[in-house]
Amino acid sequence: LRKAMYGLVQAPRAWMKTFVKILKHMDLKQCRTDPCVFYLRKNDEVKLILNVYCDDVLLSGLQTEIDNFKSNIKRYLKIKEIGKVKRHLGVDYNIEPDERSLEIHMTEFVQEIISDYEQETKKVLKIYDTPGTTSEPLLENAGNKERQEQYRSYVGRLLFAIKKCIPDCSNAIRELSQHLENPGTEQWKSVERLLG
Repeated sequence: LRKAMYGLVQAPRAWMKTFVKILKHMDLKQCRTDPCVFYLRKNDEVKLILNVYCDDVLLSGLQTEIDNFKSNIKRYLKIKEIGKVKRHLGVDYNIEPDERSLEIHMTEFVQEIISDYEQETKKVLKIYDTPGTTSEPLLENAGNKERQEQYRSYVGRLLFAIKKCIPDCSNAIRELSQHLENPGTEQWKSVERLLG
């Protein structure tokens, strides 16, 4: 790790290898499906979960285990505690005062997409009860392509938001993603419906 130069391609890899070694030494297990998630299991119960993004770590679990982890990690690394998470990677977190529930949202990001769309099209979006139609799938565009670059941009931005914290729109974005090469009027109507 001391030989890895900051900013080079191999530096994050060297950091992650070192950090993983430390976490495993502290009896944390690496998740098989997401290598950036680590957990501490005791008596067949998960007591602590770490979510690692570069050199940022989100901790969740029992307060005693969190405190124990923080005191142990200080033996290996210099850390800076920021406090309870409010915003991370574009996602806003609202933790209830009793700490029994957590609300996540990307309201600011989604509002920015809606605002951009309304400015571009000069129309106010109608609000729908569902993100997509359940009756029939979105058919291929038989006409000319309509604003392909903008279509791809909106689908990509929506995909980012849906992946982070709006899973109920997954099917609608899946259908929209199938028409990136040839968007038409019907595809744009579906974008409007999803945004509304």
